[in-house]
Amino acid sequence: MRHTGHAHHPRRACISQPAGIAAGGWRVYRSAMSTEWARSRCRERLERLADVEQDCDSLRREVIAELRQAIGFERWCAPLVDPDTLIAHTGMGETDHLADMPLLQLHDSSLCEVNNGVMLALGRERVGCLSAITDGNLARSRRWDESLNQYGTGDELRVVAADERGCWGRFDLWRDRDDRPFDADDVALVRAASTSLGRALRRATVRSRAYAPKAPLEAGLLLIGPDLLPRGATATVQAWFRALNPAGFPYKDGIPSLIWTTVGRLIAAARGEDPARPARTRVRTGDGTWAIVEAARLDAPDGLLAVNMHAAGVDDILAVTCRAYGLSRRQRELAVLVVQGLDTQTIASKLCISSYTVQDHLKSIFDKIGVHGRLELVTRMFAQVA
Repeated sequence: MRHTGHAHHPRRACISQPAGIAAGGWRVYRSAMSTEWARSRCRERLERLADVEQDCDSLRREVIAELRQAIGFERWCAPLVDPDTLIAHTGMGETDHLADMPLLQLHDSSLCEVNNGVMLALGRERVGCLSAITDGNLARSRRWDESLNQYGTGDELRVVAADERGCWGRFDLWRDRDDRPFDADDVALVRAASTSLGRALRRATVRSRAYAPKAPLEAGLLLIGPDLLPRGATATVQAWFRALNPAGFPYKDGIPSLIWTTVGRLIAAARGEDPARPARTRVRTGDGTWAIVEAARLDAPDGLLAVNMHAAGVDDILAVTCRAYGLSRRQRELAVLVVQGLDTQTIASKLCISSYTVQDHLKSIFDKIGVHGRLELVTRMFAQVA
């Protein structure tokens, strides 16, 4: 069904309604808030959010509320991103594009796609406006032409949340087709906020989580055919879907979007697009534990793809938490030995340094992470349930 006006849009699926202005109400504020003063205030508020301790979901809702008042948009989506593989996961938003999620994610996984999220994360600009990139011809984007257009979606503004330690998330903002495109001031505002948003999401990513659906102890395996339809699954898959989608976002067939972003990375790698980057992502489940979602092609004539979901190992967890807290290579080595339960003298011997140097490194690690002892360090590094 094709929609041409605001009154005819289908109900948009929401993980949660963002705080602030309701959808559609931003136009009332547009003229009043178009001054540089208002944009400056928005930038200041977004910068302050980077230093506020709150969970990822609350943080993203506040960011959307601020941006919506300042620049205005109808739909939005805000996924987190694995800083190593740049695969998006654990999205939340307000959008009516859910039925097309598999196709959208597969197109977006291609590095050749216009306004691609990975290319934005790898580039200097960190922000992309679809109308500007395509010179107003939005159909140059396969995502827009084959999916977004049919829902009455217009221009797209994307900004990656990235700081000096990597990319931790992304904000996708969409206006309706009969609204005017995003302008240079809109682009400048979100570009200026990119680093602050990255710092905020990085801290929220490794913060303890409140209780939500637990991930199962056993791994889950989902089989997907070349037509992108599920072909089979182990008994634990549904439990994994709930753990990977604790907000209960109504995805098609109950399959969380990160399944499709991971499958999309596999398909893109097979086409020769950055083949060294794995189809694998680390993600926090609802109960705060870390999990791995990875995709592979089965050695079979029917072209089946397998998506495996399982608990993350110690090395995977330490890799992302050490990166998030900005530990140096030597500090990471020492942190690993502390997690293994080794005492100061044994650590000094293994690293060929003195016990005093070990204590100096530990003090620096404690200061960076904000803890006061080894037990607290281990608990924080594996940040589970608050």
